[in-house]
Formats: sequence, C-alpha cells, structure tokens
Amino acid sequence: MPSLVPSVRVLVAFASLGVVVSCSTTEEVPTPACEGAACAEPRSDASVIDAAPGPDAGALADAADGADGAAPKVERVLFVGNSYTEFNDLPRVVRELGAETGAPIVTEAVLVGGATLSDHWSKGDANGKIDKGNFDAVVLQGQSLEALGGEGDFATYAPRFGDKVKAAGSRAVWYATWARGPGASANMRGEAVANRIEQAYSKVAIAKGGKVARVGAAFLQAQIRLPAVPLYIEDQSHPTKEGTFLAACTIAHTLTGKVPRVPDPAPLGIPRATAQALCNLAADVRCLEGGELCDGTCFKLQTDPKHCGTCAKACAAGDPCIVGQCGCPNGTTACSLECRYLQSDRDHCGACGKACDAGRYCSSGACVCSGSSVPVAVSLPQLAAIDPGCTELGQSACDNAAKQVCLSRGCAATGLGPASGHAPSGDSVLCLSTPVPAQVDYSALQAMDARCDGVTERHGEGCVTAVNRYCQSQGTVGGFGHYPATGAQVAVTCLGTSRALAVTVDNSALQAQASRCVPHAVTCNTAAWNLCKSFGFVAGVGPVEASADLRTVLCVRN
Repeated sequence: MPSLVPSVRVLVAFASLGVVVSCSTTEEVPTPACEGAACAEPRSDASVIDAAPGPDAGALADAADGADGAAPKVERVLFVGNSYTEFNDLPRVVRELGAETGAPIVTEAVLVGGATLSDHWSKGDANGKIDKGNFDAVVLQGQSLEALGGEGDFATYAPRFGDKVKAAGSRAVWYATWARGPGASANMRGEAVANRIEQAYSKVAIAKGGKVARVGAAFLQAQIRLPAVPLYIEDQSHPTKEGTFLAACTIAHTLTGKVPRVPDPAPLGIPRATAQALCNLAADVRCLEGGELCDGTCFKLQTDPKHCGTCAKACAAGDPCIVGQCGCPNGTTACSLECRYLQSDRDHCGACGKACDAGRYCSSGACVCSGSSVPVAVSLPQLAAIDPGCTELGQSACDNAAKQVCLSRGCAATGLGPASGHAPSGDSVLCLSTPVPAQVDYSALQAMDARCDGVTERHGEGCVTAVNRYCQSQGTVGGFGHYPATGAQVAVTCLGTSRALAVTVDNSALQAQASRCVPHAVTCNTAAWNLCKSFGFVAGVGPVEASADLRTVLCVRN
C-alpha cells in the first residue's frame, strides 16, 4: 500500500542566526545537517514544529484497510517533546506507519530543542493545545536523561502533565527515551540506565494513567539482535534515521496495539528489509533487568507487591512480595514493604519505625547500650557551639564538649575527642560507657606536676600531664581530664589496662599524622587519634606526656 503523507507546515526559528524558514510540502522534510555540538539539544534555539491536521478522516478512512469494510477510527495525536522527536520528523513516520497498518493517525507537535517537561509546562504552548481536548492521545517525551533525576524536575512535572492529559479526555503515551550510545560515558549508557529511565516513566503511568512506549528497551533489543543497524549519530545521543524509525514503530504499536506494517518504499529511505526487522521488534521487546511484562508495563514479579509471582496477583496492603510470595516469614514483620526482625533491628526495634540512637543496639525489642567505646559523628563547629574554647588549640575544651555530646545521647559516662582539628571537616568523638569520671582536688594534681595549681593553670599542658600521672598513681594506665574545672576540683577519667595502652613515640611519628602537631592541642590529638587507629585501636588521646622529642599517647581499646 503506498504511503500517505499529509501536508505539513514547518516553522523553524534559528535564534542564533536570526533566520525564520516557513514552508509547506507533501515531501519528506529533510533534517538539517549537523555534527558535533550542533546536534545537541540547544536551549537557546527554540525549534517548534506545528503539524497541520492533514487529510480529513474520510480521506484517510478510504485509504485504510478496514476489517469489516467500516472506516477505521482516526487517531488524533499530539507530540510534546524536543529534538529526539524532531529529528527525522518522527510524527510523520508514525503517520505513515499508521496509514499502512490500517490505523490512520493525524498528528500535531510542540517540540522545543533541549526542552524538559518543566520547560514545556512553563512555556505553556503544550498546555494550551492539550486543554483544547481535541486529541485522542498525547505522546509525552522528556529531555533525554531527565527521568534519571538530573536536569529538570521530572518527578514533579510528569505527573502534572498526566493529570492535564486525563482532564482533557485524552490518554497519555509516555515516550521512554533511550540510554546513550555505546561510545558515551558509563553512567549514561547500558541496560541499567535504560531501565531507570523506563521505570520513571512507568511509575508516572501507573499513578496517572496511560501507557509506556518502551523505546529505550527497543533500542537495547535492536543492538543485540540487529547489531549492524546504526541507531545513534556521532554524538551518541540523537537518533539516526534507523533510530527514529525504531522509535516510530514502538510508538505506533503503543498507540494502535498493532504491529506496524512497513510501506514500500520504507520511510526515510531505509531498506525495507531493515525497516521491517526494526518494526518487528516493537511487539517483541523484552523487559530490562529480569522484569516481566504485565499490561504493557514491566514489573519484577519476585518482589513487586502489585504483581507478586504472576501478573495481577496483588499482595494485601502493607505486605511485601518476597521471592514471588506475599507476606513475611514467621518471626518477621512488614515495615515499609520490607520484612524486619523487630527483636533485633536497630531501625525497627520493637515496632516499625522505632530506631535506636547511636551507641545503642536492639535486643529483645528494646534499645540498649552497646559496647563500651562508640564513635559518634560530629564536627569541630558543632563542638565549638557547645564550648567556644574548642578550637584547634583547645583540646581540653573540646574534650569537655565531647563529653556533653556523649552524655546527651545516653549510654555514656564520658567522652573524648575530636579526631579532627581542621574545621569544618566532619569527624567523630569517642563516647565511653565506663569508667565514670572521678572528682580530684587540684592539690593532688599539683603534687604530680607543679604547674597544675588550679590558679595560674587549670587546664593547660601541666594539668594534662598531672591528670595522666594521677591516674597512673591509682594503678591505671593513664587518663585525661575535662575543662572547665569546678572550684577546687577537676573531673578525671582513668583508664585501666583493659581499656587503654600507653604508647611512647618520637615527635616525628605524630607530625607524620598531623604536620601542625602542637602538644596538648586539637591538631596533635588528631595525630594521636590517627596513630592509635593505625595500630588497631578504636581511638587515641594525647600527648599526655612530652619530654624532649618523645611523646606518650593513650590508645583506647574498644
């Protein structure tokens, strides 16, 4: 059957050249030659193709094949998209396929180079046409990778268009675009990318109605079954004539429910055998990444609660689908469509959504304190907000702020840190459940180091050493104290052999960990912390002793 090509008025505004071209033709409109960046989807060059209605329904009906002699229904279709639809005049190819298949189609289009759905929504031309309510179907195509969540706001504007199409009495056809070609970067090509794009369109189709034209999946299938057929031009993004033809076959099949027949000669000058092979894929496109086709949409039957084990077998509200079976195994509970052990799950302890704080774990359905040493994420600015003295040269004040952080979270008697002395990097403090700090008089500390008298010095280098020596006098490995001291006393935490090990190194070993290591400062505590971790400990504090080039740090066990 010969191809019927309706008259098309084409208006292309080349903004960068200031040239407007307008023409009417019954012949194929050639695609302007382009290469490299010229084939991208320009935002500054607004290209709008507005296709006239073409021949009336009667003329198309006379030319079409009716199964019982009756004139087939003419589909009025609006295309909303960008250069992916404009290249090689995709709407015209869909019209030719429809006419040959006995399913006549009349098309109009609003196409803007590089446009996202949000661009179309803001511009309003597409909205105005949809609102007229004269279309049986609206084919909606977002910017090439928009559905992946990058440029534009697909998750917001696709549903808005879905509602608008439904309100106008039309049905939506969601044009799921392809992943980039094999020469593109890895994060833009391949089956996983194509599947993410298709799933985004499928999600809005399920929520707002309509069907998905699985063009991206057809591209992947063609690359496997017809590897010699080129689908991408050099930019690895826009379609060749063969790519456009495959997209047209897929969309025509979605619109009509029929496998399109190919006119002779085939559209776009494609060899007819190649064209027919491409069109045959339209009704035989496998689901990506192991999915199964249910009513035109792909689902994972092993895990989807709407189609669990088989199409249309839905699980009860709130029940997950596990290996094709609805519900959770005995002893587990469904929380957000996942099976959880409420007796031991930190995120759902005793009840769905009841999470345990840092430093606690879930036991018998209750949040309880965990190990004796728990790192807690924090930053130097956060500690400085608790104690303004916590700067790069204020380790004692930082220890005090760390203690307050740990006490506020529960399951801790004290704390030390931070691991970093370089604001505003995020790091951690160490919360200790034992031992409980003891109150010590400054007179006892002064006996250990004369500098720590509680008057001229209360929390400097001499007091750091005095606290460590006091703890050693109590039969422990060493210890640390907190700023601010209260009255004649200071809080001291002494660590036994089960909790810490004193390690003496030369100053160069610490400076290798932090070049600005100044004894008893946050910068040097960073070095002590990192050095101890390199030895397999959970953290470190110090130096607690400094003599010539030797430094002693306390390495804390878990």
